Amino acid sequence: MRQPGNDPRQTTVHPLDRPAGALLPFERRVLDRVRTLARHGVVPVSALTFRDAGEAARWNDRLHAEVVAEARRLGLSRARFSRAAVTGLSAGALGVGAAVFWAVLRFCLTHTQPPSLVAGLVLGGLAALLVLGPLGRLSAGDLGERDTDAGREVAARWLGVRRWLRAHETFSGLPPAAVAVWDRYLAYGAALGAARLRVPRLGHCRPVWRARSEKP
Repeated sequence: MRQPGNDPRQTTVHPLDRPAGALLPFERRVLDRVRTLARHGVVPVSALTFRDAGEAARWNDRLHAEVVAEARRLGLSRARFSRAAVTGLSAGALGVGAAVFWAVLRFCLTHTQPPSLVAGLVLGGLAALLVLGPLGRLSAGDLGERDTDAGREVAARWLGVRRWLRAHETFSGLPPAAVAVWDRYLAYGAALGAARLRVPRLGHCRPVWRARSEKP
């Protein structure tokens, strides 16, 4: 990163024209975006932001999934609910849907004149789908992560890094080009919320991790 003047918004990124080596999927995703936007080996830091909110959301969702997959691979994170719990939620959703279907079908057969099996099947099916839709998405969707013993141990070390970074009074005001001096610690500070003033320079970002005891 190079900052030609006093304004950090003038910072430019110059990706190196050489193989990046072995990268994790989410690291590769970030580097690919920088290289894709670069023109003649240069990209203004302001150009790294997304112009379309939907595209930004999709990119961040994919990045998040890759980070979670790596955390699980290292044994630092696990699904919030076990497979047994998710299976139980799915079975419960099916049970509720079946009960709604039967109730509507029975109503059509006993309280309509003349009784209509076809209407009962159609209306019962629609009612069951209305119930199963939200419940199905809840049981099959991403219900979040929870820590492991190893994850808590690693998190404790990173809390120490964050405290050390925050102890430097000028750290939160460093421009992006300070990466030449601080190297990876500037990225660590942005991820841990210790370099809050620099994050807006790179777009609508937020700390990727918080201690459980912190308020959202």
